[in-house]
Amino acid sequence: MKSLFCIITIYLLLSYGNGEIMRVAGGQPVKEGEYKYFIQLLVAHYVFNNTSPGFVYCGASLIHRNWILTAAQCFKIHRMIPPQMFTDGWVRAYTGNKKVTSIQIHNPAFIFQNVSRAHLHPRYTFKGTGKNPPVEYDVAVAKLAKPFERNVKTIHLPLGANTQLCTVATIIGAGLINSKDFPELVQYSRTRIKTRNQLSIKPPYDYPAIFYSEVVWAEGHPWLSDTGGPVVCNNLGYSVQHGVTSLVRKYNRTVISQYERVKNHIAFIKQHVPLGSSRKKRGHIKKKSKNLEEEVKSTSLQRKSSFICICVNVILYLKGNF
Repeated sequence: MKSLFCIITIYLLLSYGNGEIMRVAGGQPVKEGEYKYFIQLLVAHYVFNNTSPGFVYCGASLIHRNWILTAAQCFKIHRMIPPQMFTDGWVRAYTGNKKVTSIQIHNPAFIFQNVSRAHLHPRYTFKGTGKNPPVEYDVAVAKLAKPFERNVKTIHLPLGANTQLCTVATIIGAGLINSKDFPELVQYSRTRIKTRNQLSIKPPYDYPAIFYSEVVWAEGHPWLSDTGGPVVCNNLGYSVQHGVTSLVRKYNRTVISQYERVKNHIAFIKQHVPLGSSRKKRGHIKKKSKNLEEEVKSTSLQRKSSFICICVNVILYLKGNF
């Protein structure tokens, strides 16, 4: 019995060190009341005969009672959506329901507010070049016409030095989960964060404000139509949004997602959103990581060190009691 426990423990230790055991993916339905900061965003790019809108579905997050954070491409790919889409109420933010809004848009159970305007990052670019369109600075903030009154919660942003990017994050969305099906319920997934150098298939370009994840398509990772959705880490007991889903590529059975790093866009966000100063004081540390590669490596080493200590203690306990 003692040998069996030791073998299992050592296997877990080695697997963890190699980075395989935490390779988790595959969407799971959210439960009622989970992720109250998650917003389902419907953006009409045109309306036919004043009755039939052409909606684009995006994810978003509530970062202030009046403001949401999402991807710039939800509002503009080649040209900005017409202003009347805002004034006529064809841009809507939904919350308070675990069901996917785009499937049941006229369901009275959904709580929504109109979006009155959107501000795109001034350096945002989306230039289609075949299978690999370069997308940069793909972030936007949008103002609600009225704040939500219930069933919502704002998400913290990485405003201080305490907020390191985690190695395994939670993504939330309602995208395609297999070759043809969209889910009826909003999904969440735990996924390993990677730098460009850690990917098995490297994108043809890179810039400092993005990071990635990589999963096997068969694992059911939600991806299509998840643009704008949040990437969330747990920092010192707080849920902190570190990423905005930007671009997703599928290479045969491999899905690589690209995320805008929120920390790099705080200055832009603050230009429009009156973020409270109270969040800045929570959980500061003195030392900042120099870059994304170092930050991911540092967090990974901390996790591995903690796991090694636990395994050593377990082995010593088993040795003395069996």
